[in-house]
Amino acid sequence: MLKNRIAYILVLIILALFRIAYTGYVAGMLLVIALILPIFSWLISLPGAIYTRTTLSAPDQVSRGSEATVKLTIRQSRLFSTGAVRGKLYSTDTVTGKTKKTRLKVAYGGFALNTEHCCQYQLQLKRLRIYDFMGLFPLPVKKLPPLQVSVVPFPSEPPEHPDWSDNSMLIARPFSGGGNPYDLREYRVGDTMRSIHWKKSAAMDKTVVRDTLEPVERIASIWIDWPEDPSGRDLALDQLAWCIIYLNQNNAGILLQWLDADGRRQSIYGPPGEIDTVIDQMLAQKAGRHCPASVLRPYEILLSAGNGGGTAS
Repeated sequence: MLKNRIAYILVLIILALFRIAYTGYVAGMLLVIALILPIFSWLISLPGAIYTRTTLSAPDQVSRGSEATVKLTIRQSRLFSTGAVRGKLYSTDTVTGKTKKTRLKVAYGGFALNTEHCCQYQLQLKRLRIYDFMGLFPLPVKKLPPLQVSVVPFPSEPPEHPDWSDNSMLIARPFSGGGNPYDLREYRVGDTMRSIHWKKSAAMDKTVVRDTLEPVERIASIWIDWPEDPSGRDLALDQLAWCIIYLNQNNAGILLQWLDADGRRQSIYGPPGEIDTVIDQMLAQKAGRHCPASVLRPYEILLSAGNGGGTAS
């Protein structure tokens, strides 16, 4: 640490002046001891630093407005003494991109996260180091992996429920014959002779096979406002949380769409039975723009603060 190093240099200067003014045995020995002492301190503290175990812990998810604390646990050997532990905790809100930096000596007993609004934090402890007994030299410490904490919304029913009746997606299955719609692709090893489309193969001068296109029903297409305003995002996310529960109960999937900061359409697809992670995926996206009603198709709905759903924090 800087103050320890300054104090040590001042002591060396005083002892050097004392050695110049007084050429006796005592002055020389004091100067030699002062020069050797940092090496001795480093050697004594090195095993303690090697056996030190640090753990950064935090909840994976927390409801908006609840308490969330990031804790750093340090376990050291009782046989070997070390100096102070220093580092910086960086918490980055992935939606806004803002980063807060906290020194370890402030957050040593626990660092409280701001859960006023829905967001996702990326937590990283950087420049973690243990000093020797005298506090002059940093010692090696194992790097800690980053953590992720999601501040999730409260489900709130939107004015309009998701509708999947007019929206189905087609997926390719092995050819099953009959009058089902199909798609063409080149022959691959393992394809049956029955799936070969002989007329198209002759016309295209290559072997092509048919894949049956089977409809996958119950895919609700939903737009969400994703503005810079955190309160607006909270209200829209409250409605999204309700929709996910509703879609799960009806074994339906989701196609979630929004506009990014440049006005480009972005989307997240969650098939039926696999939509519980959609909110976490959405919280990892940077803030974008309000979504105009003009982009909606007849069977699509818009989740926004203007719908009046949700409860602001």
